[in-house]
Amino acid sequence: MKSLSTFILLFITLSPVFAQRFYPSGTQSRERIAIGLGSATYMGDLQESSLPTSTPNLMLSYEYQWTPRWALRADGLVYRIAASDANSLDPGRAARNLSFFSNNLELSGSIMLFLFRELPAAYSQRRKLNMYALLGFGATWFNPQAQLNGKTYNLRKYQTEGVAYGRLSPVIPSGMGLMAKVSQRLNIAMEVTYRISFTDYLDDVSSQYIARENFTSEVAATLADRRIEKGLEPAAAGSRRGNPALKDGYALYNIRLSYYLNSMYYGAKDRKKKLIR
Repeated sequence: MKSLSTFILLFITLSPVFAQRFYPSGTQSRERIAIGLGSATYMGDLQESSLPTSTPNLMLSYEYQWTPRWALRADGLVYRIAASDANSLDPGRAARNLSFFSNNLELSGSIMLFLFRELPAAYSQRRKLNMYALLGFGATWFNPQAQLNGKTYNLRKYQTEGVAYGRLSPVIPSGMGLMAKVSQRLNIAMEVTYRISFTDYLDDVSSQYIARENFTSEVAATLADRRIEKGLEPAAAGSRRGNPALKDGYALYNIRLSYYLNSMYYGAKDRKKKLIR
């Protein structure tokens, strides 16, 4: 009887210790919000042979730490891409004389894989540095524009290659980042990603010139073939205007700040509930 009493006393004394081992008390956080600022670089038919044009982008993100190594992420992105043959060192492209700019939106979801474990129960004691890779899927809304005689035109409306294309394209984001701990709840990261798109018309340039008489207005004909502004003869119908074999894309170079949201607290009552379950 005495041995049984001693066993019961030890069990009552040590059970909170073992319970705490599996159900730790304190703060836990699986959720982060983030903001990213940086540059966007367009890759396509008007990509310059010299230094590519860099334009701004702004990204807002929500991240959920699903497991210690894997996280889910949702991004909302506003970005601008632009390019001009006038900046090219290639004489053929300079003679082509096409240009565009586009203010675009993107929504995407990604899976993140961390090099080191990110434990929700010990997020405040996380590593000073961590690396991650990401891969996802999303969609971008785009609207290529160009200026002519000081006025801005939506190029899609004029079907400069005789093709009617939509404003929405799927994209596949992929990339990697280096994340550093700033404070208990704040991280800073450097991130490089590339977006593969499923359209060749982010820049309104894809395949070949069409005959000028096929256009219903002089504005449309001029936006399609701007060689005449260089004093050159119009391009022959069917001659190469772009490369339809390669789809357009864009790269993002961002500095990101991420913040851990309000944490869950597991105290004695919570442990008791979990043990009962």
